[in-house]
Order: sequence, then C-alpha cells, then structure tokens
Amino acid sequence: MADWRQLVRERLPRLALPAAREAEILEELAELLEDTYADARRRGRSHEDALARAIAQLPDGRDLARRIEQAERPVAARLPATWHVEQVEDQLLRTRRGSVMNDLWQDIRYGARMLRKSPGFTAVALLTLALGIGANTAIFSVVHSVLVRPLGYADPDRLVMIWANDTREKTERSFFSYPDALEYRQALRSFEQVAVFSPRWGFVLTGAEPERIQGYWVSASVVPLFGIQPLLGRAFTAEEDRAGGPPVALISYSLWQRRFGGDPQIVGRPLALESASVTIVGVLPASFRWLDAGDLFVPLAQNPRATQNRQLRMMVLGARLKPGVRVEQARAEMDTLAARLAAQYPDTNKGIGVTLLPLHEEITGKARAALLALLGAVGFILLIACANVANLQLARAATRQREIAVRAALGAGRGRLARQLIAESLLLAGVAAVAGVVLAVWGLNALLSFAPADLPRRDEIRVDAMALLFTLGAAVFTGLLFGLAPAWQLSKLALGESLKDGSRGASEGSAAGRVRGALVAAEVAICVVVVIGAGLLVRSFVKLHLVDPGFATESVLSFELPVPAKYQDAATRLALYDRLYARIEALPGVIAAGDTTRLPLAGRYGNPTALLSIEGQSKADSELPQVDFRRAGRDYFRAMQIPLVAGRAFAPTDTPASEPVAVINQAAAQRFFPGQDPVGRRVRAGAGNPPWTRIVGVVGAVRHDGLRSAPRPELYIAASQAPPVNPQVVVRAAGDAAALAPAIRQVVREIDPAIPLFYVETLEQVRYRSLAQPRFQVFLFSAFGGLALVLAVVGVYGVMAYSVAQRTRELGVRMALGAQPRDVLKLVLAQGMKLACAGVLAGIAGAFVVTRWLTAMLFEVSPADPLTFAAVPLLLSATALAACAVPALRAARVDPLAALRYE
Repeated sequence: MADWRQLVRERLPRLALPAAREAEILEELAELLEDTYADARRRGRSHEDALARAIAQLPDGRDLARRIEQAERPVAARLPATWHVEQVEDQLLRTRRGSVMNDLWQDIRYGARMLRKSPGFTAVALLTLALGIGANTAIFSVVHSVLVRPLGYADPDRLVMIWANDTREKTERSFFSYPDALEYRQALRSFEQVAVFSPRWGFVLTGAEPERIQGYWVSASVVPLFGIQPLLGRAFTAEEDRAGGPPVALISYSLWQRRFGGDPQIVGRPLALESASVTIVGVLPASFRWLDAGDLFVPLAQNPRATQNRQLRMMVLGARLKPGVRVEQARAEMDTLAARLAAQYPDTNKGIGVTLLPLHEEITGKARAALLALLGAVGFILLIACANVANLQLARAATRQREIAVRAALGAGRGRLARQLIAESLLLAGVAAVAGVVLAVWGLNALLSFAPADLPRRDEIRVDAMALLFTLGAAVFTGLLFGLAPAWQLSKLALGESLKDGSRGASEGSAAGRVRGALVAAEVAICVVVVIGAGLLVRSFVKLHLVDPGFATESVLSFELPVPAKYQDAATRLALYDRLYARIEALPGVIAAGDTTRLPLAGRYGNPTALLSIEGQSKADSELPQVDFRRAGRDYFRAMQIPLVAGRAFAPTDTPASEPVAVINQAAAQRFFPGQDPVGRRVRAGAGNPPWTRIVGVVGAVRHDGLRSAPRPELYIAASQAPPVNPQVVVRAAGDAAALAPAIRQVVREIDPAIPLFYVETLEQVRYRSLAQPRFQVFLFSAFGGLALVLAVVGVYGVMAYSVAQRTRELGVRMALGAQPRDVLKLVLAQGMKLACAGVLAGIAGAFVVTRWLTAMLFEVSPADPLTFAAVPLLLSATALAACAVPALRAARVDPLAALRYE
C-alpha cells in the first residue's frame, strides 16, 4: 500500500505557509489520493492504473501556491472578468467527470470520516436527533393507526352511525326505540344497508369458570353491512332474527381463542349463558372490531326488550351509504323522516331528531384532539432538537474554517462545499433516524402498556411502513434544517484570513453570532409553547382529580353479582340478597353494604333513563322530562357515603307489599321541584303505566358518567321492592377494603357455588381507571414538556459556553484594563438573558394562539390561564439564568495574562 503522505511530499514543493498550515494541506491531499485510489480499485482498475489516477489528482505545486496567494485577494479580483461563477469547477475533489452518485458516495464517505474525527459532537448530535425523531415516529404511528388508516371493512368511507338527537334533553347521542329503528330501516333510501343494534350488554358464560363478557343484540344485516365474512361458519339468517327464532350466536375471534383455544370444530356447539343456551353459528374474523369490546352477538329480535313500546329507547343504527350519496344528503333525508315521526307520534317523538356521523369519526372522534395536540408537541420538540444541532454545527464550523479554506483554495467551489456539508448533515440525520426507529418501537410498546383501555383502535397501533416513510422524511427534513446554517456560513469564508489565522481558527463573525442567537431564542420560544401546554393540562388534571364525585371512594369494595336464572322470581332473589347481606355485614370490619344497578364512574353499561310524570302536573308524553333511572338496596347510600339531604333513605319496611317509594338526587329536586319540598310528592317513571311512587328522600348528586360530567337528575327506586337481577354491590370497610375480597368470595360460595363474582375492585381503583385518558395525556405532555425544557437549557448553555470560549481574549483584555470579575459576570449573563427573554416573549405570544387547540382537553382551566402563563415564563427564565451562570462564572475567573496569550 502506498504511503500517501510521502507521495504528496514528493510531488509538492515547500509551500510558503507556517508548518501547521502546510501539514493540514498535506493531510487533506493524502486523504484525497487514498479515496481516489480506493474508488479506482473498486471499479476494477489495476494497482498501477489506480495509483496513476490518484497521483494525477494532485495539483501542480506552483499552481497550488498561486491559488493560496490568490485566496488572500477579494473574490472579484481572483477571477478573470470573462468567467462566470458557474464555470468554477471542483478540480481537486472530483475523481472523474460523470456520475452524480459517485460524487454523493464521496460526500458520504468524507462526511463519515469527519464525524468519526469528532466523536463528542457526533454522540451529542445523534442523541438529540434520535430523541426528536424517535418521539415523532412513535406519536405519528399512533396518529396514523388511529386517525388515518382506513377501517378494515369494505368501503369504510360509506359506513355511518345514526343516533337519536334528543333536543329536549340536549343530548346528541341518544337512543331510538325499537319501533322507530325499524321504521328508519325500512324507509331510508340513501343507504344500501341498515342494521339495528342494542348497545353493549353484559352476558355471563357459565361453566367451570364463569366469565362476564360484553356483547350486543344485533339485527341479521349487521355482518353484510360491514362487508365481512365469518372466519368460521356463517352469519345470522332472517329466520333467526325474529321473536321466537332459534337461539344462536356469533362470537368474536378473541373469545374463540381465549375461551375455546381456537377449536376449529366450534361451529354448532352450544354456548351456555346464565339464562339460556345458544348455538354458535359462526366466528367473526380478528379484523372485525365493534365500537368497543364485543365478544358475543345475539339476534336483536330475540331481545326481550325489543318491544313495540316507543318510550323504551335503547337502539342505534349503523348504515352504508349508496355509491355517490353524500353524508349531507342522507342527513337531510333522515331529518325529513324524523319530522314525520314526530308529527305521527307526538307523545314520544316530539323533539327527537337524528345525529349522523361517519363511522371513522364515531370511533376516533373523542381521541382526535388529544392525538393531534401530541403530534404538534413532538413536532415542536423536533424543531428544538434541530436548532440545538444547528448550533452545535455552527460551533463546530468555526473549528473547521481552515479545513474548508484549504479545500476552497485547492479549487472546491461554494456549491461543492455546501453540498458536502449538507451531505454530512443528512448522514448524521440518517443515522439518528435509525436510532430513532429503535427508540420509537421501544417507546411505543411502553406507551401502549399504560395507555387507557378505551383508546380507539389500540390493538392496531404499530410502527408500520408508513411510519418508516415518515421517519425517512423527518430525517431528510431535519438534515436540511440543521445543515443549511453551517453550510451557508462556511461557504462564505474569507479564505486568505482563514489560512493565515492562528491555530484555533478565525473567531466567529457577527452574522454567525446572530444566527446562533436567533436559534437559541427560537428554541426557548418553542419550549415556552410546549411547557405552557403541558402546564395547562397538569392544572386541568389537578382540578379534575379534586372534583367531588358525590360519594367517598376510600375503603369501599365493589363487585358485580350476576344472579343465575333459577332466581328469576323476585321473592327468591330477595331471600337470596337478605341471606347474602346478613353474612357480609357479619364479617369483621364491614360497616355497611348495599347495591345498585349502575356503579358510578365504572362506565360498563349504558345509562338507563325514563320519562318522569309528576302528580299534579298535566303534560303530554312528548313534554315529559327524562330522568336517569337507578335501583338502590340495603344500605347503599350509607356504604357510598352519599349524603342524605332531606327525608329518609330506604328502610327494611319498604317491601313489595308496601307503597312504592323512591329517592331523588339534588339535581332532580332542583330541576323538577324548584323552590319546593319534593318529599312526599308522587312521581311515575318508565314505560307503560307504572304505579305512582312516593318520594321519601333527597340525596346528594353523584357524577355517574365521569368527573367531567355534571350530575344529572336521578331517581332511585327501592331494590327491596323490585330486586335487580344483576346488582352492583358495594361494601364499606373499617380498614383495607380489598382485604375483604377473599372472605366475601367464600360467603357467596357457601350460599350458592353457582353464583360468580365479577369486577371485584375497590372504588379507588374504579375512580383511578375513570381518569385513565386525562392521566395518559398529562403524562405524555409533561414528558415532552420536560424534554423540551432540557433541550432548550442545553441550547442556551451551549451558546453561552461557546461565546465565552470565543471571547476569552477579549475578556482578558477587559480585565487587564481594569474590569472586575463582577463586570464580566454581568456582561455574560446579560448576553444570555437577552436571548432567553426574547424567546420567552415570543413563546408567550405563540402560546396564546396554540393553546386554543387544547380547549376540549381542559377542565375548568382557560387556555389563557394567567397562573400558567406567569409560572412557565418564570420557570424558563430561571433555568436559562442557571444555564448562563456556569459559563458566566467561568468567564469571571479568566486569568488576564493567560487570556492575552490565547489563540
């Protein structure tokens, strides 16, 4: 192998330059010869031919000296008047004319060599970019999987969901009655297919291991509606979707795998439920996912609640638009039909309209705002990372001025130099992108491990080909973004001054200093926006967490008690509950126990409502208000510590033989009996002609539907007079409620081993789960806000440390002329804080605009919350001051004599 340095020395005469400068030029030329030789050998040239080609690239020694001498003159004086800038060719670094890919390969190899020579810079830049690109890839994967990727059905853009819009209750997503749903299905002409289904329902699979599963009552048209084919078996037939039809069911892929081990002979086998046995006729494919978790699908017409009563509302419609029909056209047709039904059935349909939504919007609508806000936050972090790396590049560029000047003096044009520097930046971004993908895969798995269970399409989220394409685009974008500033700076070097300057290179010019300052101010501004957004969400979550739900969650155990069919008689159920509560209340540490039909904050089942008639008020059915309908038994209110406001709670004397009694909450008392005492009044709630019920008490309002939702009017009837078949039991303990679970299981097992317990958990766990989505948002925004803050502080510190290093000689002169250390300290701090304050002010202005997008995610906090907008700038200013203090203290300790010898 040739000694390239020796060949260069033999070829070139002694240059009129200091020894250090000449050594650098010789090193560059030696690397050029080595690259040219290696390239020729790869192309199949012999050793002699490749060596000759390499040596031919060396410039004539006299010509090189002339170039260096010309570099000291202005550019206009160096070039002949007849030349154009485009005619200045790269004579040294080109191995031959022709292939652009060859030049690109040379640029990449040279860039890799330069990055290897600066391992500290390369490591910091790679880590910064990898964090930014990785965070963006992970969040993009979530956004694309949830919001962008088409649903896995045939022509999913034509699928819509249709809800009732109850203008009286101001509820846009209410339910249709079964007769109304059938009329819509038969009369609508804008749709190819219309399916009817009843919302999520709890079924109990009996057997050796009873299991509570969620399912739906669906019409036979639901499978054809989605354009899918069962994985095994078939869909429902019209004969099965009628009252009295054969009891059949479809099961989900997950239930098939979990419960039956993927048995291929499952079709035709019976499935034992708590009240009946059904025959499995098909297994749905894994790609079929209902609006939420559904494992069992049963023909709708066999639902005992699918009656002709128009007051009982529990149906929703799904439909497929005909080709060419727009959502607006279908909505107009449905509005017309709703008006006709309101005129035809004024007692039940007055004020009932329709809400029509594309299925994709129905599934993802609640998550859209949060996910887009997260994508914006990580986009800002990537910009901060780019600004940081650009500053690192600019600092590094000052140490590479002689290198670039040598290459320019040897014939490299500005375009060639800029292209080389951009290629180096793209190479750095490309390596960071690879590391970012690894971080994204790891981060996405961690993210999904604590994501809320109701995150739409959660099991479809992954880093796919589209995410990798996004990463590639992000790498190119970031490479260009942080590479342009140093490329522009270095391509405008004064070559003569760079070649003649001291060993540390020329000091930074004022233009480059302004660029670095602008980048730091931009970093701080973007950081302010991200941290203010995170601060608003933290404030909102704290307020939400402090909301009084209307009951006490501490020391309460809850569970669901599905009663087998043999207890279908009300008297038998009452006897069972009396024995059960007597045994539970006798357990050590139990204070009170009771049951209800809908546990607050659990969100497992729909919200049953009923029309409320008040004795003495004459109103048509269409004008009757709705009230949320509950049952409560035993010491439910005492166990939940729901305060009694007036009257009394339910008592043992409230039996099926006594007068029907009810308890209402404060929201119902204020709405239906304003300024009156409701105790003693009689009301009637429900379909048909239920008996009059006397109100015996008023209790505090409970937030059943979530801490964000205001309490709704509620009516509780005595469970001792109408015992539920699926009670939600609560037990208040004197100590740790969870410790009661084994003893309660034993009690139930001793009373009846066939009765299973489901959803055994404390109310604290129920409340914690109800806050899963806002907690998830706050965690991610806080993490990204912290990352933005760290990057911004590092950026401020880096600029100030570099500035102090560049100004060491100046600072030494100042101190030699009488400046005190405190004067130098103030000077450096003022320089840094000027940049930080400019960024803070710009960030506050930007945050006023950007935080408006967070309005839907906030709770009792304004997007322009004064406390957050005051605290975050103070925090950023304090951290920026701390970042400036370290280099400022270093500057204040400069030795004047050492600084005057500083090169």
